[in-house]
Amino acid sequence: MHLYRARNPRRSPLWQCAHRHFAEFVETYPHDYQPRLGPLRPVIPQVVHKFLDCRNLDRGFARVR
Repeated sequence: MHLYRARNPRRSPLWQCAHRHFAEFVETYPHDYQPRLGPLRPVIPQVVHKFLDCRNLDRGFARVR
């Protein structure tokens, strides 16, 4: 029988990288990347912020039975 193991996304290297560097990326994007890649699509910060809020119980949760 397999037991559920709660994951902790804040320990993942991807979460840690986004948490540490995403604000700087957004700040430097217009100068460093926009000339080559165009404007940053609004959906990108939305998705990253949702990812960073993952497992934050203050933001709500889903209970599955």
